[in-house]
Amino acid sequence: MTKEPQEAFPFQTPPAAWVFYDDTCAFCRRARRLGERLIQPDRVRWLPQQDPWARQHLGLSTEGQQLETAGEIKVMRADNGQILGGAEGLATLARFTWWGWPAYWLYHIPCLKYLADSVYKLMAKNRHRIGGHCRLDE
Repeated sequence: MTKEPQEAFPFQTPPAAWVFYDDTCAFCRRARRLGERLIQPDRVRWLPQQDPWARQHLGLSTEGQQLETAGEIKVMRADNGQILGGAEGLATLARFTWWGWPAYWLYHIPCLKYLADSVYKLMAKNRHRIGGHCRLDE
């Protein structure tokens, strides 16, 4: 994994995870603001998927590849560089709060995992209806 740019992350301690979200989506931006209030800022860094550093770590080299991740949050764990998306990424974020641990463990029960993944996909598909107009959908 390459070193994070100091100008993008002028923090003393590295985060436990980076969260890459779609900055062209109103619902995604509101979800980020909620996440910033719920999760300690020293644990997680939020970065738009459109950011060059994020694109590099997501394996996206050109603007044309942006649609591959649009609509799905991506969480990159700092300890191993693993990138998790969708409901699995949200479950991973739950680990960074004392009250979210049960959600993390419940997600790994097969029937609940299937349900969470299905609900996430439905919300991601309809995010422009839920959170206002997404610029990507124009």
